[in-house]
Amino acid sequence: MQLIQVKDQMHLFACKYHAELRDYFTLMSRAASDVASSLGIPRPPDENRGMAVPGKDRRKPAVDLAAYSDFIQARHFLSKFSAEGFAKAKKLLESALARDPEFALAYDAMSDFYWYVGYLGFMPPREAFSAGMRYALRAIEIDNTRAETHALLG
Repeated sequence: MQLIQVKDQMHLFACKYHAELRDYFTLMSRAASDVASSLGIPRPPDENRGMAVPGKDRRKPAVDLAAYSDFIQARHFLSKFSAEGFAKAKKLLESALARDPEFALAYDAMSDFYWYVGYLGFMPPREAFSAGMRYALRAIEIDNTRAETHALLG
């Protein structure tokens, strides 16, 4: 990983990381922390004290990298705002949830999906919003720290 300042091409940070694929999220967190430290950015208060914030869920986005990949692709297709994009996104999110039934981000994205298809008229709004509400509630059961999911419920 290299961080290069654009205006003068000065190297600000460089480091090689090696890890098993199953440790992907831990590695990304470590790399982000290393870059922040090299730039003099202080750690958040909960990390400085080595104490967890009460009620904060430290769960990784997904245990299964294939589920995470499905989730990322689904978010891409959701952003297309087309019938074809929504159909592909739904299949990918269903796959992600089948792979990891405790994947809060995928439940949140499925709630987004139903909000979009209801709002844009691809599905009757009452039916879509009811389905979306169920997915949002499940996401909050798993991880109640996500503001986006709370906003969907609002």
